[in-house]
Amino acid sequence: MPSDGDSVIRRYLDGDEEAFRTLLEPQTPVLLARIGRRMAPLLRRRVSIQDVLQEAAIVAFERRASFTGRTREDFHRWIGAIVEHCIRSQVNHHAGTHKRALYNEVSRPGREAMIQVLASTPSPSQQAIGSELEELARTALDDLPPDYRVVLRLHREEGVTLREVGQRMGRSYEAAKKLHGRAMVEFIKNFEGLRRNGHD
Repeated sequence: MPSDGDSVIRRYLDGDEEAFRTLLEPQTPVLLARIGRRMAPLLRRRVSIQDVLQEAAIVAFERRASFTGRTREDFHRWIGAIVEHCIRSQVNHHAGTHKRALYNEVSRPGREAMIQVLASTPSPSQQAIGSELEELARTALDDLPPDYRVVLRLHREEGVTLREVGQRMGRSYEAAKKLHGRAMVEFIKNFEGLRRNGHD
């Protein structure tokens, strides 16, 4: 019997937009924080963090046929690699090298269709894409205890497997899995708390 995660991956590969949202949403705050750290302030004045994330999401949906993973963790590593490519494309473009951005390789109808998907029925995570909340995502991560920050940055941002995270941190695989789960719960709590306080 396939797991729920495998079922969501299968539906995503079949072009199910809701399945894609289900995969993307838990990763959205982490990706926003990652993009914010990787983009210099001058570049952020020209290109919003929201635009980079939307670009990566469009590519991830349009190029789903090239995704070879089987789990949500595989998807998180894959979308992270796409985000990195999109950041480098923006850096290269604005540095004057004029390399063709990955985004431009997606057909215009495909881009427009995916923009509609991302814009419809905003969820809390999609609302977090707004530029006024970008700093909150970074703050939520920075406010975590050191071990939580390390496990999230290694696993969510660098794509290190939880087994290897455990080895690097001197923990068993099971202990690393539990630490990651607690860190994600705490991160989401921090993020949502900051978001509520910022809009009360």
